[in-house]
Amino acid sequence: MPQRSLERISRVFLDQDTLPALGKLKGQGIRELAVGQYDAFQSVHRLAGLFSELTMLDITKFGTPDRSDAHSSYTLDDYIDVVSRFHFLERLPDLALWEGIEQLPDEQERNAVVTKLLQNCPNLTHLGHWGTNSKAVVDIVLVRGAEVSWEQ
Repeated sequence: MPQRSLERISRVFLDQDTLPALGKLKGQGIRELAVGQYDAFQSVHRLAGLFSELTMLDITKFGTPDRSDAHSSYTLDDYIDVVSRFHFLERLPDLALWEGIEQLPDEQERNAVVTKLLQNCPNLTHLGHWGTNSKAVVDIVLVRGAEVSWEQ
């Protein structure tokens, strides 16, 4: 019976101790990675160096200050920069970053940020976030065309 490669890793605590262990899996065909917690924004940068070929990246609360980043001043551009380092990314199922996009003052700014996200992540088709009103996961389908649009 042929051996299957490991394709998905779930609920990793991403920090300076787990990154070397994950590094041993580099080149093993990992396509999906779910991070339950991360210690610092720089750990996600380092993860992109190990697994730029991921097609799905699920990082709980990514896009909001978290853990040691609690007093950070990261911008939407900073978060877009780091996800763009995952060159084959198609899905970001738990993206708190969307909340930051929704809080922008007008539709033109929101469109500009989503357009930048799609330009920097050319394979991205789905985002997701926790809908505070619906109390459920909201799937966002990104549509590329003459103008960028999305449906929730």
